[in-house]
Amino acid sequence: MALAERLGLDLTRTLDVIEHSSGQSWIASDRLRRALQGDGAVRAHLSLLAKDTALAMRAAQDVAFELNLGSLAATLFAQACEQGLRDRDDASLFEHLGGRRC
Repeated sequence: MALAERLGLDLTRTLDVIEHSSGQSWIASDRLRRALQGDGAVRAHLSLLAKDTALAMRAAQDVAFELNLGSLAATLFAQACEQGLRDRDDASLFEHLGGRRC
């Protein structure tokens, strides 16, 4: 969605298209709809995503299983926490990636 915003696309319409395609997921619909509406009420702390992703990455490393996308996600979550979003809702990751504040 941050990319769509930079491209000048209508974000609500972009999310509508995503939700009707193979890119649809409940988590994306829930978080992105709230982010687009400016709803920053905390339902799931960003720090929880950071912790869970770091644990998954450690488990993967223990068995020499490569998770490139997981590594990127873990880095993004950690950076967002370091930038003060730790106690914000996980929808605030949109803001971290350059989207509007939620």
